[in-house]
Amino acid sequence: MAESLDWVNHPWSAGHNVSSARSEITQVGLLDVVYEFIEEAQNPETGLWGPGRTLEEVSAAMKLSGYFTSGRPYPNADKMIESTVYAIMNHTPTSIVHVRNPVDLLATVVRRGGLPYDPKTESLLRENMPRIIGWAKERLLRFKQSDGAFSYYERGSSPTSQGAVVSLGLPESDMNAVLAGANATINYLYELAAITRPTLSRYSKDFWDAIVNMPPHKPIEIPMGLDDDFEYDTEQLLWTPSSGAGTYGIVADPHDSANRVLQVQKLVAGSGYRVSRAFEAPRGAEKTRISFRFMTSEFPSGGGFNLYFGSASGLSSTALSFQIAQQGGTYFISHRTTEKGYGTLISEIEPNKWYRFDVEYRPAGTDDTEMIVCIDGEQVKVLNEYFNNGDESRPPVRDIKHASFYVYVNAVATLHVDDIKIESE
Repeated sequence: MAESLDWVNHPWSAGHNVSSARSEITQVGLLDVVYEFIEEAQNPETGLWGPGRTLEEVSAAMKLSGYFTSGRPYPNADKMIESTVYAIMNHTPTSIVHVRNPVDLLATVVRRGGLPYDPKTESLLRENMPRIIGWAKERLLRFKQSDGAFSYYERGSSPTSQGAVVSLGLPESDMNAVLAGANATINYLYELAAITRPTLSRYSKDFWDAIVNMPPHKPIEIPMGLDDDFEYDTEQLLWTPSSGAGTYGIVADPHDSANRVLQVQKLVAGSGYRVSRAFEAPRGAEKTRISFRFMTSEFPSGGGFNLYFGSASGLSSTALSFQIAQQGGTYFISHRTTEKGYGTLISEIEPNKWYRFDVEYRPAGTDDTEMIVCIDGEQVKVLNEYFNNGDESRPPVRDIKHASFYVYVNAVATLHVDDIKIESE
């Protein structure tokens, strides 16, 4: 398993997978084998895993640090400390866990990892403690929200955690960031400095007074629709991937390096892959406008991608279904009312070329629902159809508040998407 992971481009993900499987690895008696593998995979120049000295490699080391004990101390610990200090001084955390992970790594290895006492290591750590503490404080405060606590991202809370939906992603604090981010960072700093942290009970009166005297809370207005230009880091993406062999992330536009776009990619056939996002929309909208830019790579004959829009995930909640496919060397985009066939042709397209795709969807009855489609500003189709999955008596789904981009099982292809905007009225 460990050999198949991408330790060069995605060291955190690789370290996370190996760390998560530790119980199973121990149960089947392969702990020594994994020890040897991760020690060989370590970069001896940095004391981390991966090619560089960024917070990505530091986070990978944090994930793997639990494997090392007094019987098998962390290898190249001095290099790790130097690399960790370099990372926190030269790289900006994109989420609050990137503030916690460096001090978690140091505390785990130096204070709990059974590292033999070494005056050089202790001197190196003490020399850098003031800058580590100062950096952690300054960085944590960047994640503090107007409600007085901390959020997962600087712009607000994370909508998901470990694959589960936990918030609306609004500019407010969240428990995950407060406990696993801010509180954990403070705990590890006290542990690193070998100082007992004061108990929170000493602040109980101040805490109670703050609750009693708290001004009335103004509910945050929930934004309607979707407006995403992807001009931020992948760690801040609100789009959620499925399981499978695909990858997704924010990358430079292949035709304009200054522009950032969403990339959904699958390099092997055999399983499908989906990236999706939910958002809020007014109920019972009379019309919805969907606009985005897309570009597909070349791929073998057949379906490449399906772009779904509806009220939720699942075919019963789908309103519109657009397919990007290729037949006989001709690429095209079509609309499907069922999961079978290619559906109604909208337009031929070319691979590796950007297109602006605009749809105005006017749900009504089974016979008078209308869809107006434009490509690059030119109207190319007016359709009286919607996705009914073969049941012509089923009324159209009116509310669109979920979008997903699906890569077909047998497709090996890349889809780029940018400037997606969905609004209903």
